[in-house]
Amino acid sequence: MKNHTILLLLSLSFLLVSYFAQAQDSLVNGQTTNPWKVKTGGEVRVQYFHYDHREWVKGDSQDFLLTRFLLNGKLTYNNKHSLFVELQSGLANGLKEPTSPVEENILDLHQAYLSSTLLKTDNSQLELKLGRQELSYGSQRLISVREGPNNRHSFDAAKIKFSKENFSIDAFAGTYVQAKKGFFNDPFLDDSQTIWSLYAVQKAIPIIHNADLYYIGIHRDKEAFDRNFHKTNKHMLGLRIWKDEGAFQYDFEAVGQMGKTDEEKDIQGSTVSANLSYQWQDAPMKPTVGIKAQYISGDRDSTDNKLNTFDPVYPKGAYFGLNSELGPRNLTNYHLYTSIQASKKLSLSLEYMQFWRSSIQDGIYAVSNQVIVPASQIEASSIGSQWQFIPEYQINDKLYIRSDLTYFTTGAFLKEAGRRNYFSASGTIQYKF
Repeated sequence: MKNHTILLLLSLSFLLVSYFAQAQDSLVNGQTTNPWKVKTGGEVRVQYFHYDHREWVKGDSQDFLLTRFLLNGKLTYNNKHSLFVELQSGLANGLKEPTSPVEENILDLHQAYLSSTLLKTDNSQLELKLGRQELSYGSQRLISVREGPNNRHSFDAAKIKFSKENFSIDAFAGTYVQAKKGFFNDPFLDDSQTIWSLYAVQKAIPIIHNADLYYIGIHRDKEAFDRNFHKTNKHMLGLRIWKDEGAFQYDFEAVGQMGKTDEEKDIQGSTVSANLSYQWQDAPMKPTVGIKAQYISGDRDSTDNKLNTFDPVYPKGAYFGLNSELGPRNLTNYHLYTSIQASKKLSLSLEYMQFWRSSIQDGIYAVSNQVIVPASQIEASSIGSQWQFIPEYQINDKLYIRSDLTYFTTGAFLKEAGRRNYFSASGTIQYKF
């Protein structure tokens, strides 16, 4: 019954969009302007993946296809108030069962929200957004739309944002939409994962250029820590300093995390990161070189009353590359990269990464925050190294193709755990309309 109600509401929303689109001419009735505007769009993305020794497991070779469909409609009144509805379908073919809802969720309501401009002057604006929506902040290290995997994620949330010239601040509170495989069965207002935040951005600052200052709170009913699970309540304070224009660009970020588990264990985690790059903008093919480095804490002692594993909240899906298995927990790594613009439409990138466990008392995790390889009393810290080659071709403003070739060489930790080097190749074609 609940699923039927969701489907009915969704259908009514799209019928309203269709009705106003068809009635647009009749609404004018001699007026010079029409306050109602309709916009529809969507996306089709197909990805092919090949893995040899997926998750470093010997003999686990896979070939599979992931397909994503997005269809949306937006109805706007007087350029101030709007209704946005979006469906998402993610299909998986060839994957070993059981597939995850991140890989396969046949059809569901991805977004459905009302947006309203409450106040607008020449240089300031106050906006409210209420309903199921995507959220994205800063570098997307903590809160992102999760573009890489087959299904993007969303939140049932209320968000209010004030902006004035080079300053903006917004606050939101809501619940994470826990995807389930099937038809229109993703629950509404599921309080097993709740999140709230206050995020401020100031641009055009002398010397440092731009800065983000933010607070994030999150509750999880069940969270994985190496071999254990806990109910957690956490609070985060973060600072980001960044510059994304000109030949020399940078992005520095530091986050402290604290909280409690249901067993009264103290949570004390942290992460710091740096990303610097330089582009020769007037040279042929505009070559770029860059270096990233980051520390993400892991649990330092599995026998004490503290948990030091940093929770990356809801990070971007392809965190270390589209084909990478690693997620941002208990890691120290550096990342060298270079790219060229081979033609107006073709870019080529080459990347090298080296990974270590920040703590040998903790395992390594996937982007989903699930443990891939537990610590298992292995004292080695080296996880391994990864090469990536990525050609991308933007055919036009709607059609895009890319390939990702990844080779991961296992370090001492994975070797002692009985894991193997892996190779992965993928191809993506994406069409937006």
